[in-house]
Amino acid sequence: MNRQILRNLESLEKKIYQAANLLKELRSTNNILEEKSKQLKEELEEKKRLTAEISYLQQYKNKTERLLEKYRADRKQIRSEVNHMLEELGEIGV
Repeated sequence: MNRQILRNLESLEKKIYQAANLLKELRSTNNILEEKSKQLKEELEEKKRLTAEISYLQQYKNKTERLLEKYRADRKQIRSEVNHMLEELGEIGV
C-alpha cells in the first residue's frame, strides 16, 4: 500500500513538474505574442499616418494641377487678346 502511495506521489510530482514547464512555455509564448501585437499596432499606426499623408499630398497635387490648368487657360486667353490688339493696331497703321 505504501509503495502504491509512493508511486502515486511520484507520478503526481512529475505531472506537477510538467505542468510548471508548460506554464513557463505559455508565459513565454504570451510575452512573444504581446510583443508582436505591440509591434503590429505600431506598424498599423504608421500605415494610418502614411495613408493620411498620401491623401493630403494627393489633394495638394490635384489642387496644384487645377491651378496650373487655370494658369495655362488664362495665359492662352491673354495671348489671344494681345494678338487681337496687335492685329487691330496693324490695321490702323500703328
